[in-house]
Amino acid sequence: MSVDYKQIGKQIRKYRKARGLTQEELAGAVDISPTHMSHIETAGTKLSLPVLLDLADSLQVPPGSLIRDDAGPGTDGVLREAMELLASSSEEEMRIMLDVLKTMRFSLRKYQDHGSRENPGPPTA
Repeated sequence: MSVDYKQIGKQIRKYRKARGLTQEELAGAVDISPTHMSHIETAGTKLSLPVLLDLADSLQVPPGSLIRDDAGPGTDGVLREAMELLASSSEEEMRIMLDVLKTMRFSLRKYQDHGSRENPGPPTA
C-alpha cells in the first residue's frame, strides 16, 4: 500500500481552511516552519507520524480523516463529513448550525408536502 501524500495535503488544507487558519498559524500550532507546512500541503515533502498526529489534534479531526477523504457518496460519507465539520466548530457555531439545519429540514418538508398536494403526479388508472 502506498501513501498518497498529495491527498493528505489536500485534506489538511481543507480542514485548515474550514477552521479559518492560515498556514503560518497552523504551522506555529504544531511547531513546524511555515515553509514545511506549505510543502506538506503541496506534497512537496513527506510528513512524519508525530506531525500528522499534531496536525489532526490542532485541527480537531481524527487522524484518519487527514489520510483519506471519507466523505464519499452515500449517507455514511455525508454523516462523516458533517460530524467532522461540527467537531471543528466552536460550541456556539455548532448550535447555530443545528438551528439552521432544523429550519432547512422544516422548510424542505413543508415544500415537499405542499408540492405533492399541488402536483400529485400522473393520474392512475
